[in-house]
Formats: sequence, structure tokens, C-alpha cells
Amino acid sequence: MKEENAFSGDFADAVKGISEIDYEYVNAIVEGDADLFRQLLQVAEKMLPNAIGKLDGFLAEDDLSGFTIEVHGLKGSLNSLGAQTLGIDAFELEKAAKDGDLKFCKENVDAFTTKLWAFYQSTVEALQENGKQKETGDAACLLEKLRAATKAAENFDNMSAFSIVKDLMRSSFGADIDRSLKAIEDALDEFECDTAAQQLKELMARIEKRD
Repeated sequence: MKEENAFSGDFADAVKGISEIDYEYVNAIVEGDADLFRQLLQVAEKMLPNAIGKLDGFLAEDDLSGFTIEVHGLKGSLNSLGAQTLGIDAFELEKAAKDGDLKFCKENVDAFTTKLWAFYQSTVEALQENGKQKETGDAACLLEKLRAATKAAENFDNMSAFSIVKDLMRSSFGADIDRSLKAIEDALDEFECDTAAQQLKELMARIEKRD
């Protein structure tokens, strides 16, 4: 790979900072096209929270068929992003699921999804405009806004709930809360108000317990 074909600058530095990604590998695959790799990361950013939720959901119902399909798709996506270590983890879960080894899948999925959440957060940070970090959110107002979003979702006012969550996501409240807000946003983006309302309640319960 020739040096002149490598993408560079703040975005390249951010990508190099994602420990799960083999920068040299992906740079060769996209032939130095930073915009193309940025698009791939954007797809991953949108896909990962829902995919993680589906993995947990399938195993909760002992649905190895659905789990196999979902983890197979994740394996391909992770490998295309150069996250080959995560791709290997996905392969091992896929193989176990195909072999009918539900016990192995349930015992190992949590470690896998924990790694995926960390990878997801890294992609979010890499995609932030100009590489700038989000400002710290106002924790004092967080619960109030979450309650308002929950009420809107419970009333199937998707637009209002989405607007509140989107506004919260302009700031950072820590990796755990930021991930949860993203998953809620994705649910609302699919007009799944019941799912979003439940996720909002679970998030508020975690925050109140922590405080």
C-alpha cells in the first residue's frame, strides 16, 4: 500500500485509536477512501445497538435459528470494518449456534456484547464532527427530560419523544447512558414507542439506583 493512498488527518487518527480495528487492513480495503470508510462506520453505528438487543432477545427465547442469522450478519460487518478479533468471536458463537450449543452461546454472549458496546462507543467518537468530544450534559435535568420522553412514548407521541432524546444526545452523560440513548433513538426511529418507553424506564431506574 502506497503512503499517498492512505487517508489521513483527524479522522484517520480517530480510526487508529479504535483498538478493535486493523487500520492498515481497512485502509487497503477502501484504497485510502476516507469517505467510504466513514460511511461503513456510520452503518455500523446505526446497526450495532439493535443487533446487540436482538442477540439477547433471541437467546432469551432459546431461538438459536434467529441468533445464528443475526450473529452471522454481525460477523460479516465486523470483518468488513477490520474488526477481525470481534469477527472471530462472532464466528465462534455462530458455530456453536449451528451446532445447537445453546449453553455455550448463553455463557459467552455477554462478554461478546460488552466488547461490541465498547466498539460502538469508539465508532461514535470517531465519527464526531471534527473529532471534537461532546460537551458534558446537565445531569440535573437528565431525569426530568427522560420522564418527559417516556410520557410521550407511552402516549405514542413518537415525534416528541424522538425530539427530546435527540436533544439529549447532543451532550454526553457517560458511555453507558450515551449507549442507552442511542438504542432508544433507534427504537423511536423505527416508530417502536412501546420498546422505547420500556428502555427509557430501564435507563431511569439505573440512574436513580446509581444516584
